[in-house]
Amino acid sequence: MGTNNTKLKVDINMKDCTLEDIDKFRIEQKKVDSKLLKGLQKKIKMNKKYKNQNFESFVNAPKYPKNHYPIPVIFDTDIGSDIDDALALLLLLHLPEKDVKVLGVTTEYGWVGVRAAVSEKIIEAHLKDYPNREKIPSFAGHDVPLYIKDSVWHTKNEGKGTGLTTEEIEKLKKKPYSLATNNGDPMAAPDFIIKCCLESEKKISIIAIGGLTNIALALRKNPSIKDKIDRIVFMGMGILPHDGKIPKKLKIGKVYKCGHSCHNIRQDVGAGMELYRSGITMVNVGHTVTHSVWFENEIIGKLRKAESKFSDFNLVGQMVDVWLNYRTEIFRNEVKGTCPHDPLTTTECIYPSRFIKYARGHLLIDIDGHSSFLWDPIAGNHYIGCIFEQPELFLRWFSYSLISPDQNIKEEKILMKGLKKQLKRKENENENENENENENGDGNEKEKENEKEKEDGKIKNEKGNEKDKKKNKKEGEGKEKEIDIEKEKEKEKEKEKEDEKEDEKNKNEKKGREKELETEIGNDNIQDKKLKEKEKKKIQIVQEVEENDNSNELSEKKVKQNK
Repeated sequence: MGTNNTKLKVDINMKDCTLEDIDKFRIEQKKVDSKLLKGLQKKIKMNKKYKNQNFESFVNAPKYPKNHYPIPVIFDTDIGSDIDDALALLLLLHLPEKDVKVLGVTTEYGWVGVRAAVSEKIIEAHLKDYPNREKIPSFAGHDVPLYIKDSVWHTKNEGKGTGLTTEEIEKLKKKPYSLATNNGDPMAAPDFIIKCCLESEKKISIIAIGGLTNIALALRKNPSIKDKIDRIVFMGMGILPHDGKIPKKLKIGKVYKCGHSCHNIRQDVGAGMELYRSGITMVNVGHTVTHSVWFENEIIGKLRKAESKFSDFNLVGQMVDVWLNYRTEIFRNEVKGTCPHDPLTTTECIYPSRFIKYARGHLLIDIDGHSSFLWDPIAGNHYIGCIFEQPELFLRWFSYSLISPDQNIKEEKILMKGLKKQLKRKENENENENENENENGDGNEKEKENEKEKEDGKIKNEKGNEKDKKKNKKEGEGKEKEIDIEKEKEKEKEKEKEDEKEDEKNKNEKKGREKELETEIGNDNIQDKKLKEKEKKKIQIVQEVEENDNSNELSEKKVKQNK
């Protein structure tokens, strides 16, 4: 099952088409989409695999096999306008070489020559600090979209802060060209994409943080490369408008409409329509998740002041300063940070679902840039980002990666250890929720039992309850004197059994705490070890006091019985 079984082709020429042509195409496209969605819905209803199944609404993106690393990647970008493209490229250059191999950078949308030159400048700065590394080529792409509704948008600051002169920038605007060559001949970005796909031993991944023009043209020119593309990780799209609430549970067979078209799709609606019907796996990191985080911390200050020993960091820092000054002027209010849309997208390409959970299904784009999403947890080849796991942890990791190329392995392990623990807790919570929903009648009782267990655990862990326990014991002893001897014996037997059960529980809890302490001590530094050893001794003392209290109580009762 997939969305590649349609012959819809977006052959609208911007220069020649009229409004009447677009209206005709819109009518044709709606018919094709409606037929395609109904066909997919019918297949889902008839497939037994979908019946009586409790599928998770939000899942991980497909993982790479271990032998697939380092991931061969093409970085397709509209770099030079919004600063997040440059930050994403800087992040990519700073990732460990064991994780990623950047084959090249391709640029699209408008002044593609300027954009390629900006990419080239950042890469040259990176090579100053790492002269032994292989130079990553930059390729100017197609400056005319397949179909676009809006005019091409430029900030007029493209190229500034990179060392390019005003004269150089103006020349690049007028004559887009490829900065890299193939045996001496200029090569356009779509041709480079084809070349990489055909020559790579592994399937390649494409980080697409601009429009999709270059990739669509490459597929038109050589459709066979589709099988050599592992995935396209795209910055954009969603199942609902970015300000809409994502439902906790998605419904199989339901079509979710997104009335909001993202900027990167509006750059080339035609290319988007073709790629989402191509059958290629598309992983989407859109505003639903990227708007959850804001990059404004001490690293931004260091970037703007160029306070680093690394040349690429300082160069991108100059671009950050140009961008934030531009935004401050537009909004007439100081802007101190930016939304890291593209760095998050780049991260999710190299480390799938490190921070994001996705809805899996089929997504179609119409001529107006709006989307329809059909949830299909079994056969969908589109993954739409819906849940951002630990945005603060992402910011820590991202900030550290920018300022420290090739990352300190110890720091990486510490950050990822914290993330894994938190994700496991959430996964366990989700599993418990699903089990409770499936059980008829027993769900509420289980919830009550869980609540009681939590309350009991809190009571046991709280300090200062020893006085209350002693008062209760005295009251119990006063009441026991008024009760008959026979009843007293029976109650004592029952109490002994309960005490034994409590002892077993206490021992199990003690073992559990000891195991947790052992694992934490093994991973933490020497100071943490000493603190946790003291905590362990405290727990042991509390347990011993409780056991002594219980044994004293039993011995007192036996003495009374003998009397």
